[in-house]
Amino acid sequence: MWHTQQWRHWVRVLKALGVQHVLASANYSLVEQGRREMAQQFDFVVVGGGSAGAVIASRLSEDPKCRVALIEAGERPPEISALPIAPPVMQLNPATDWMFTADPGKAGLGLNGRRVPVPRGKMLGGSSGINYMMYVRGHPGDFDAWAAGGATGWSYAEVLPYFCKSEGLAASDEIVIDAAAHNTTGPSGSRCVTRYCRRPGNSSRRRSLPASRKATITAAIAAVRTAWCR
Repeated sequence: MWHTQQWRHWVRVLKALGVQHVLASANYSLVEQGRREMAQQFDFVVVGGGSAGAVIASRLSEDPKCRVALIEAGERPPEISALPIAPPVMQLNPATDWMFTADPGKAGLGLNGRRVPVPRGKMLGGSSGINYMMYVRGHPGDFDAWAAGGATGWSYAEVLPYFCKSEGLAASDEIVIDAAAHNTTGPSGSRCVTRYCRRPGNSSRRRSLPASRKATITAAIAAVRTAWCR
């Protein structure tokens, strides 16, 4: 299947050659083909193809009896999203970011308009495409607080098995892994970039690997340059 950019390129080429009728016919055929192939009824409709929506749709579709539709307002992720330092280019970009802002409260006095940017991905994959490819779990205290507030089954100890089930952590001889908190066979690939990969809440100081530190500095420089150039 063609990417959007490829299709737009050939649209311009065909128009330049004066064959608009061929273009219209081809476009109509593609639309009609999509309508014929797409089911008219679904058992589940998932709105939002972000980190959660895409996983939910994928899990539901594992049952061959279920018809699942995944709806996403954004486009396919741009090719540059494959680079870990690409987020500064995609954030604050209306094509890939919802451009949300928040009130900084008593902080952020030097911010433009006193608004804090809150980047949220507008593409398949959602915010996972603009967060420097970081795999981050919620803080255990947040989950435990939810459970204490009445969210039965949402304590960190209870959700940890599901984190582990989905994680496919790439092993490394340079990193000490807490096997009880990680999994290497799950469908979601990840790689630990800290010197020690321990359970959340461990007070030991974590030292970044040289490659991770270099990538972080490079990304920060890129972000500063992008911000000043706008």
